[in-house]
Amino acid sequence: MLRTPAPPVFLVDAVCLVNHSLLYWLFFTSFCYALSVMRLALTFILFLLFCPLLTGAAYAQEVEDGSEVSIRSKKTAIEEVEERRKSVLEQIDKLEQEPQRSAAAEEILSLLRRAAFSLGQHANALKKREVIQQELDEAKRYVEAPNWAESLSSIKTYLDLEKLHEELAAVEAQKDTVKLALQARKTALADADDEYEKRETERRKAADNVKANPANQSYLELHDKARLQSEVAKEHQEHQAAEKGNEELRLETLELKARLLRRKIARIEPRVRFTKKDLRTQLLEYEDNKNYVAKEAAKARKELDYLEKQWLASRKRLDNAEPTAEVRAERDARKNMVDFKQMEASFWEKIPELIDLLGNVWKKRYQLDSNPPGSDELADWYKQSQETVERLDIERKLTLAQLESLEKQIRVLNIQREEAADAPTVRKWVDKQVAAAESARNAIRLHAEAFDRALRTSKRFLEEVKELRKSAPLLDHLKDFGRFFSDIWSYEILAVEDSSVSIGDIIYAIIVLIIGVKISRAVSQQVAGKIMRHFGVEEGNAAAVQSLIFYFLFLIFALLALKLINVPLTVFTLFGGAIAIGVGFGSQNIMNNFISGLILLMEQPIRVGDLVEVDNQLTGTVKSIGLRSALIRTGQNIDIIVPNNKLLEQNVVNWTLTNPKVRLFVSVGVAYGSDVRKVESLLIEATQENSRVIKYPKPFVWFTDFGDNALIFELHFWARVKTVSDRRAAESSLRFKIDELFSENGIVIAFPQRDIHLDTLRPLEVKMLGGA
Repeated sequence: MLRTPAPPVFLVDAVCLVNHSLLYWLFFTSFCYALSVMRLALTFILFLLFCPLLTGAAYAQEVEDGSEVSIRSKKTAIEEVEERRKSVLEQIDKLEQEPQRSAAAEEILSLLRRAAFSLGQHANALKKREVIQQELDEAKRYVEAPNWAESLSSIKTYLDLEKLHEELAAVEAQKDTVKLALQARKTALADADDEYEKRETERRKAADNVKANPANQSYLELHDKARLQSEVAKEHQEHQAAEKGNEELRLETLELKARLLRRKIARIEPRVRFTKKDLRTQLLEYEDNKNYVAKEAAKARKELDYLEKQWLASRKRLDNAEPTAEVRAERDARKNMVDFKQMEASFWEKIPELIDLLGNVWKKRYQLDSNPPGSDELADWYKQSQETVERLDIERKLTLAQLESLEKQIRVLNIQREEAADAPTVRKWVDKQVAAAESARNAIRLHAEAFDRALRTSKRFLEEVKELRKSAPLLDHLKDFGRFFSDIWSYEILAVEDSSVSIGDIIYAIIVLIIGVKISRAVSQQVAGKIMRHFGVEEGNAAAVQSLIFYFLFLIFALLALKLINVPLTVFTLFGGAIAIGVGFGSQNIMNNFISGLILLMEQPIRVGDLVEVDNQLTGTVKSIGLRSALIRTGQNIDIIVPNNKLLEQNVVNWTLTNPKVRLFVSVGVAYGSDVRKVESLLIEATQENSRVIKYPKPFVWFTDFGDNALIFELHFWARVKTVSDRRAAESSLRFKIDELFSENGIVIAFPQRDIHLDTLRPLEVKMLGGA
């Protein structure tokens, strides 16, 4: 058996060392890989855990700094708008410096000015948004603050609570105004969007034309104009969008303020009582206001007397003086100053009445809180308050209308003052008018404010009475219903000779009439039956007697019913209307024309200026439509009066009801043997240079017939016809042109011809006939 020799020891040691090294390397590599996987998993887990925290912190920081970022973006937007406006102004200055500008340049200059104006308004709107956003952020911080109620510690009296109510009413009024403004801005933005889309469509079409014809100068000018119009529309759109955003922010701010005020009122109202001291303080304030108003009214009345004396003293001198600008200015100024001062004095004198009304309302409110009246008196207060609120609302609207009218006059005077900058005397008198008008405006504004306060206080008192009536016992509610029914029962519906007729009277009369009909029918039947039995009267005669008795008794009950409701018998004079009906039958033709005239004026199948043809006989232009007849002027300048009913009952052709474009035709006959295609081309050529012929729809020719003596053609064309002369003139001008073209081209217009055949087989017999 052969034995393999053993390897050397150093070789065995070397192999073992290599094996161990490989094992250590594999172990170390696997450990590092596992550690990397664990590190990656750990990192991912930590990311999932801390990501929401980091995101929330970032979001909180973003919310905290949101207003600053928003303001920075707005500032950037403002700077961009200002830069665009500056660029547009530079273009305007450059164009204005040109000595001679073409019509296209003037149009571009006008567009640039509009763009500058829109950019200026856009920049102002963005600046306003910064202020509104700051107010909104401040309102949010105040509403969301946890210690918002700490500021209520200073509100301790009922008058302080009343001030909060006044603030809330003012905020609600502002909200209504902002809502109207927001609706108007939405409409304006929609219009601006439509305008921008329209301009963009025109711009794209112009750009396509330029691409197709790059060397055409007119296309380039049209493209520049369309591009500029699109930019102007875009600026206007952005401005309207900014204004709409401002109104939305204003509305949000006001809603936050209103919510905060309601929270304050709800927190304070349960713990505040209306004391005698509060009433005394409020009445003293009203008394001070009355004293101030009385002084102002006396001052205005004194100034009015002085101005009237000056006006009377200078009136004769101004009327006889030469009517220069200075004289006219002084005369107008003195007269207007008197009118303005009279208006001011009258409004100052009206304010104390409102102050007294407020004082009475406050006294009732105190009584309502401290010692409520009975249900009857409370119902009277409620009714009176409703009437007061309605009256104040109407008078307030009238006052605001007068204030608006005065504002317009002041604007006109300010324009006159600017125009009179080079005439010191005229400007002096205009300044005096402006001062008098502004003084009157202040009085009217105070009067309007007094109306607002009186209206708000009256409405609040009405709500308080209403709430108190809701909590009344059931018996009071029944009494209220009884009073409501009594008011309806005694409601006056008409008055006859100073006698009132109410709903209750009418019901009484109806009941009496119903009972009277029953009694009259029963009595008449009984009487008729007894007459038939005792006197042997025939049934027909008994029925006649029964009818006479029934109507006689019914008439007695009818007169009794009228007496019960205090209607005098003279009311039957109204039966004279039967005579009027008879007259109406006699004048039915006039009424027919009258009603026909109303129908013509409302429905307008025929209007003034229309060209009409009545019943294929009368053609002319409508000059007027009255209530009885219409005036039609013919082509011979003859005025014909046509009854209105004729225009409705007969066939009327209205040539210009919907469109003044009318298709007309000219008929012409040419000799047999003529070139018909040439005739057609000449007829079309006759319309080319005629200004009365509309180019579209295009004229056309019909070969209508082979006549006895001619080939008949009709040239159809469109023309605008307002009068009979327009129609005749268009047809006549074409006939002139057709005759000229036919003569130049050898086309013979046919005339009637007859062929004569002679029998030449035998001599013609000739006779001479003559008188003695």
